[in-house]
Amino acid sequence: MDSKDVAYQRVQELETQIQSLTLELRNLKRTLPLEAVSQVPQVRTHAVNDDDAKMVMITPAHLTAAGQRGSAPNPSQYKVLAMEYCQKTHMAKPVESITENKDFQVCWNFASAKGCTRRDCRWRHVEEAQLYGTVQSGKQQVEKKRFTAKVSISDQSALGNGASKRTALNEAYRRLTESMDISQKIAQIQRTKVSKPALTMPTEKTAKSKLMEFAQKRKLPAPAISYTSTVDVSANSTIWTAKVVFNGKTVESQDVRKKIAEEKCCAQLLERLNSQ
Repeated sequence: MDSKDVAYQRVQELETQIQSLTLELRNLKRTLPLEAVSQVPQVRTHAVNDDDAKMVMITPAHLTAAGQRGSAPNPSQYKVLAMEYCQKTHMAKPVESITENKDFQVCWNFASAKGCTRRDCRWRHVEEAQLYGTVQSGKQQVEKKRFTAKVSISDQSALGNGASKRTALNEAYRRLTESMDISQKIAQIQRTKVSKPALTMPTEKTAKSKLMEFAQKRKLPAPAISYTSTVDVSANSTIWTAKVVFNGKTVESQDVRKKIAEEKCCAQLLERLNSQ
């Protein structure tokens, strides 16, 4: 083995070690509370590949920018965590609903000493508005909880209040991710995931590529592929149905992953074509 081969093998080993250590470091940070993450010294590193670059955006160190600038957490990142958790566990997307607080529809002029002078006032005239104390303090209390958002994942749900719909949704997602401990669950999924070997190439063609090659060699029309999806309420997952039409033959197959359902159809068509 010459020096070039030794250097190439050493580069592969180092790349694998760096990728493994980087993933382990980020998973450990996910297990820490946000306050503790902000106290960890930040070291400038580079992403090993595109998957690592995407994973950086959802780590607890990036849920709060306190690690570098000391600013407040980004509320929208809690929704990113919830969406990624549903995707990795093959669950349906979170269900969102927003309602407006009835107390916000109170006429605050009516509750004041002067009273409401508008004949076409569209706000409710009720004495209960005076229970908030002064008119100004009552208005401020109600505006903070103008909207109530509810977010549900499977049988878990959480409520959030805010002056705007976006604020209420962010608060609901924050409470849901904390109650379900989604950060640690994602970290556990990443730990159990087998890391991809570096510099590897596929050794076998897929059933779809073989079917496309079969059609090209015989100058036949390419297979027509279509998809439909249904939600399995009992399993709380999305079921994909792939339909492949080729050379007068139609095959359908189902799976929780669209690509797997497609591969099953192509494999069945290849078996029929080879048996002829």
